[in-house]
Amino acid sequence: MIKGGFDLQAHSIFSDGEYTPLQIMRMAKNKGLAGVVVTDHNAIAHFDAALRAASKFGLTTLEGLEITTNYDEINLHILGYAKTFKRAILAQGLKRTIDGYERRLSKMLDRLYAQEGIRITIAELRKFKPKGALVKFDIYRALVKRYPRRAREFKAMLTKQGSLVTPYDLTMLSPKQAIRLIHRAGGVAILSHPADKGRTAENKHFMKRIFDIIERLRNDGLDGLEVYSSHHTPAQIKALLAFVKRKGLLITGGSDFHGPTWHSEIKLGQASISSKDFHHLTQFIVTHGPT
Repeated sequence: MIKGGFDLQAHSIFSDGEYTPLQIMRMAKNKGLAGVVVTDHNAIAHFDAALRAASKFGLTTLEGLEITTNYDEINLHILGYAKTFKRAILAQGLKRTIDGYERRLSKMLDRLYAQEGIRITIAELRKFKPKGALVKFDIYRALVKRYPRRAREFKAMLTKQGSLVTPYDLTMLSPKQAIRLIHRAGGVAILSHPADKGRTAENKHFMKRIFDIIERLRNDGLDGLEVYSSHHTPAQIKALLAFVKRKGLLITGGSDFHGPTWHSEIKLGQASISSKDFHHLTQFIVTHGPT
């Protein structure tokens, strides 16, 4: 963690995180971070809460989100950052993705009833989360509230190859569509943790594929890469850093903090960027970002 650094990817209760934006900002202050951006999945409902919380603790922040996309049946996440997004544009553009998430969750709830005889409805999940995209963690929260002693079992059912996991709906946005949406809404578009699909930095074939994908996305308007990430090895960071400098892309970084249940190994501030890189990002948003 960089003392006085900026963690540009954290998730709150408005998507699949376990803490409120206020709690996240309090933790950031206690850790000595200079700023944090809450980047909830396919959501804008957290923007105001995050801005208020950052102000309360004297931290710097931006409006941010992470859009789930489908690229040739690979799930790629596109981060968007802005001083102030055009929220109506984002809300309309994200509707397709959010609807796809709810269809996916409905299928998971059907599996839950078929396997366990436990009935949970979308309406029940909405009582816990009135705003924002529903995600599988919302099912987990509802289950643990009813059956706290089965928490570990439910987590296994909802992670990786768990029995309740259903593939993402293929009506998700493409990366190109997500990039264009972020630009139309006044932000810059960053590829999130690009190297996390293959944890071995020495896998040259994997890294070559990643760079090929990035080149295509760059042609679609991608502004930068999340180079510093909890999901990247030191060798991957070195390779990505050399690539972005060669191509003139923005450098960002973030921990992808969620909380102690879903990604317990990741701590807030575990990956961050320096004040110099953050200043470069914000200057780009002001001077080059679409309006």
